Amino acid sequence: MASVDDIKRHWQLDPQLDFLNHGSFGAVPTVVLQAQQAFRDELESDPIRFLAPERELEAKLDHVRRVLADIVGADDRDVAFVLNATDGVNAVLRSFPFVSGDEIVVTNHGYNACINAAKFAAERAGAVVRVAEVPFPIRDPSQVVDAIEQSLNDRTRLIMIDHITSPTGLVFPVQMVAELAKRRGVRVLVDGAHGPGMVPLDLRNLGVDYYTANHHKWLCAPKVSGFLWVHPQWQSEVRPTIISHAANRPRPNRSRFLAEFDWKGTFDPTPLLALPKAIEFLSSFYPDGLDEWMQVNRNLAIDCISIVDSWFGNRHRDATRDDRQP
Repeated sequence: MASVDDIKRHWQLDPQLDFLNHGSFGAVPTVVLQAQQAFRDELESDPIRFLAPERELEAKLDHVRRVLADIVGADDRDVAFVLNATDGVNAVLRSFPFVSGDEIVVTNHGYNACINAAKFAAERAGAVVRVAEVPFPIRDPSQVVDAIEQSLNDRTRLIMIDHITSPTGLVFPVQMVAELAKRRGVRVLVDGAHGPGMVPLDLRNLGVDYYTANHHKWLCAPKVSGFLWVHPQWQSEVRPTIISHAANRPRPNRSRFLAEFDWKGTFDPTPLLALPKAIEFLSSFYPDGLDEWMQVNRNLAIDCISIVDSWFGNRHRDATRDDRQP
């Protein structure tokens, strides 16, 4: 097993800093930064050749798409690239055919930015955002499903849930929610910002309609890099937040879904192009690759919970003894 020091040396983090908040912006290994810089150098040597979709860019993005699709359990044709999970959420919400009186169900554990996006989309259409009150802490995953079910009615069109909740760190039972939604004829959008590299994913069989996530958190890719998976049934409906050339210029042998998301105007594709190097790097530490990396991180998190529980338990006992003193 790789030691902490062996792993730590691959990052450029301040050695005086105990970086515990990897879930916000992540940190990029040096070898991945070097790969990104190599792509930047190539871009600047011939910007037209590198950036024009019909020349080299589409082929480069397709390679990244295949690598990513393999680790999230998806068909590559169903995976589009976005700036981040919030961008993906906005694309779905702004494309959704809401009408006056429709309802969107979110939870009280949702990410503020995405709930704001839901409210924005709802206000434009005269729809309503309803908040399912999921208790915290919870004893059983069924409590999440029960809270959402109580918020559904005949006007509910979309459920938006986190996979791993940002404010409370819960892993929501996404497949159970998807099964409930299917019975009720409701679509499901998953904000999976923390999912890839933290929990195993099998998007083909998860049962949801949309799933969006970041590469810059647990996959350790450069910032401004994420994906949006859309069920084939809805791909003709979903448009990016920026409409550009592909809206009326079809690309040969390419869906409009991919063409529109691949090119939204001049941008820096190097964070995306460096993703395969990040996955390769993380997979190199343990015999079972990324799966074992996730298990090691899970075990470390459980150990930390035990330490914190023990610390708080001792503090509580000490406080109780103090209270009993005259």
